[in-house]
Amino acid sequence: NWKGMSFGFLLAAAFITLLQILPKTLGSKNRFLNSLLGLGMGSPLGVCVNCATPIAQGMIHGGAKLETSLAMLISSPTLNPIVLTIAFSLLSFHVALIKVLVSVFFILLVVPVLVKLATKAAASEPAEEQKSAQSIEDQVKQYTPVSDNSRYSTDLIPQSWPGAFSYTLLSFLKNLLYIIKITLPLMIIAGLAGSLLIEALPDGSLSKLSMTPLTVIIIATVGTFLPVPIAFDVLMVNVLISSGLSTGLSSILLFALGIFSIYPALIIVKSVSFKLSAMFFIAVMLFAIIAGGITEYVDKRISHVAKVSIEKELKDQSVRLSLNDAIKTCAVFSASNEQMQCLQKIMLSEFFPVSTEDVCKLDAGSDAALPVNKQAADMCAQVVAFMQASQQAIEKKDMSLCRALSVGALADKCMIAYIRVDAMAYSSLDACQQISDIGGQRYCRAMVIGDRMKMKSTQVCELGLSQDMQRQCIDNLNAHITSEFGELKKCDELLTENAISICRSTVISLKISRLHEYSVCEALSDEREISVCRDQVIMQKSLQQRDPALCRGLENTRMSSECRINA
Repeated sequence: NWKGMSFGFLLAAAFITLLQILPKTLGSKNRFLNSLLGLGMGSPLGVCVNCATPIAQGMIHGGAKLETSLAMLISSPTLNPIVLTIAFSLLSFHVALIKVLVSVFFILLVVPVLVKLATKAAASEPAEEQKSAQSIEDQVKQYTPVSDNSRYSTDLIPQSWPGAFSYTLLSFLKNLLYIIKITLPLMIIAGLAGSLLIEALPDGSLSKLSMTPLTVIIIATVGTFLPVPIAFDVLMVNVLISSGLSTGLSSILLFALGIFSIYPALIIVKSVSFKLSAMFFIAVMLFAIIAGGITEYVDKRISHVAKVSIEKELKDQSVRLSLNDAIKTCAVFSASNEQMQCLQKIMLSEFFPVSTEDVCKLDAGSDAALPVNKQAADMCAQVVAFMQASQQAIEKKDMSLCRALSVGALADKCMIAYIRVDAMAYSSLDACQQISDIGGQRYCRAMVIGDRMKMKSTQVCELGLSQDMQRQCIDNLNAHITSEFGELKKCDELLTENAISICRSTVISLKISRLHEYSVCEALSDEREISVCRDQVIMQKSLQQRDPALCRGLENTRMSSECRINA
């Protein structure tokens, strides 16, 4: 990131120049207040830890307190508003919150303690190490403008504008030369070391890891070592969690990746001491492991509470429709075909207890001879047989149980459910050829490809597809990945019109169905897109309010029946 590092070099030189002419009162004797000052300076800075390293280097050699410089170094990549916004947007609230709380604790409490311990250790160093430290100080003085010449005196003596400008420019250039000389070689070394470590990691190994002592130590070491760009920790952890890596291990990386790296470690060795650098590295690893452990515990606790709550709600749920309830509900439709569609919708829903004994029996007093009652009872028996066959076929891995169903449409539906179980393992779509109906085959292929979209890679489309289907699959994949941003502007950046259309349609549907963001239609300009969007809003409102009357407002009247049934 040459832009960020260039900014870091220039700002570091500016910091040294500024601190040289300011009174030596920046900070206080209270180390904790100094860290708080560094946090306040670093948070709005908004550069990665590698770009902030030259700035911290400049502050140290400009006379700033060591705690202030190190707190600024850490807070810049971890607590700036942009990274915090991304973290709370992409990650679970508790994951992002624990990361922030542990980071603040580390900056305000741990950094001062580490500096104090390192200072005590430095006071008892042998003569050789003190000579080495003095050598570093001499080197600093060599590249720092002296103040012996009265023309450049930093005392509060009236000076001319040309003199002040000349002094400032000369100081800035010398300080810039010093920063580049000290930090550039170490930056190159750190970059090469990070690249070698990345290449040494086995592909795809992270998704198979669990919270074992050896694993957490390795993950913490790798995360603390790697020099990464700003916000990379949040984005990478979001991808890893989505790929199946445990929340605990992901949180170790979330804390360790952005807060420190081999580059600032090398700079601290050269500018301060090896002991402080080693203590800092180990402390970051330790607190990364602590953050991961806390997050793993909290995440499991939240999941357990949610599971218990859902199970209790389902257990206590009183809405259970009998066959007579279904018939009465669908009686509002005058057309026979709409009544049957309504009945099938209810019987396939979670509100209809197909596993209950005698579920297909009419209540006492109902006339079983009535055509509608007889049709409903027959359909109920077919749905029960379908549900049982689907479950047994998957459990016994025997598709012939689906073929035994008497209703062809339900047999195909059962077979499609069976085929979709192994969607991720297929190398072709030949399994869908077993469906008797051509339309069912197309639906099966679409469902299998849709299930494989979870892979989020071109492997989704590695199914021996024709050229046209391959192109369509790639468009769907690109649209699927881009739609997760939830922004129509992102969709417009796709390369094909088909992918753009699919992506926009998906984003609009998600905004309406999940977020109830009905105003999304107002931001559209295409008339056809607006019409479809408004119809989706009407259908969602009718479903949410349980009001079939709203379906009369649909522009596409062919959706009216489905809308009323859903409502």
